Formats: sequence, C-alpha cells, structure tokens
Amino acid sequence: MNIRRYLLRKFSKPVKLKKWLELGDLRGTLDADDMCLYLEKSLGKNKWGEIKWIEFMEDYVFAVELNQPKQEFPIFSVEQKDKESRYKTDTWYIWANVIAKAYGWKLEYIANLDVETGIGIIQEILYDEQTSKEWEWGLSDRSIGYKDKQSYFIPYEKPEWMRPPIETTFVEPKKVKIRKDMLPVGPVMTWKKDA
Repeated sequence: MNIRRYLLRKFSKPVKLKKWLELGDLRGTLDADDMCLYLEKSLGKNKWGEIKWIEFMEDYVFAVELNQPKQEFPIFSVEQKDKESRYKTDTWYIWANVIAKAYGWKLEYIANLDVETGIGIIQEILYDEQTSKEWEWGLSDRSIGYKDKQSYFIPYEKPEWMRPPIETTFVEPKKVKIRKDMLPVGPVMTWKKDA
C-alpha cells in the first residue's frame, strides 16, 4: 500500500448527514463521473481520474464502507419501489424539511448531524406521524366495516418497515403410508441420529 492510500485510510472520517444523503444519490451507479464525484465528496479532492483503476475501485469500496451506518434501521429494510428521484439531491431537502418541521432546527444544525442520529430522528418522526394517522383513522367512519349486520374494525395500513416481522412456524411433515409394492427392493439403509 502506498503512502497516499495509507494516509487516506488513516485520516478519513465518515461524512455528516447532508453529505451522506447527497452521496446516497451517487452510490450504486457505475458511471465513472458519478463515482469520481462520490470519492471527491466523501474523501476530499484528489486526482481520482488519474490513478490506476484497481486503486480507484479499492478507494471507492473503502469510501462506501466508511460511510455505511454501523447499525441497521428498520426504515431501510424495505426495498423502495420508486427509485426515480425528482432531481439529484432531493433526499437532502426532504429529510431537512421533515426534521426542521418537527423540531424547528436550522439547516446548518441538521446538515452537521451524525448519520445514525439523523436516521434515528427521521425514523422516530415517521413513527409519530403514523401513530397520529392511526388515531385519526380510528375516529373516522371509514375505519368500521359491516358484514352480515356485524361491525368490524379496519386497521390503518402501516408501511412495510413498521410491521412486525412475519414469524414462520415449522410444520411437521404429514406421515404417509406407502404401499408395499411401491417400497424399494433389497436392503434399505436408513440414517440414524445416534450412529
């Protein structure tokens, strides 16, 4: 490993929330210009276009791993259906708007939040909004259905990442008797647990 790469790895720090959101719009593309821009925003200005491609890819992988949140958040456990964005950096403006509206913080303060703190705050804001919507839904006429002169409650739908995990239960296979003429001919070896 050369000196440049050693220093890069030693002194690089994860980016703050605003830059992380901007990087999210660039991450995952295989466009060389976007990858260079990702490295520039993440690790600083450098002659990214002039280094060997293998070093470039190693630095790119390092930058992506450096800026990954260390813990898993349920909000990211669901694959987004609409990956089309309105414009390049819309994610930052959406998140800033949600946090500023909820807490009244200035954009400079929000931009300098740690990534994991920002994600946790957004997640809690969305939980609060969902709870409020469920309460309002429960008070409306649309939350009650009727079938055979009986009323029943229609719950407000939660986003997929807020739903509890589906528990899978193991069902013991049904034992079926096999006809004698269908059994194998000759000695049959069976697997035994103790053997």
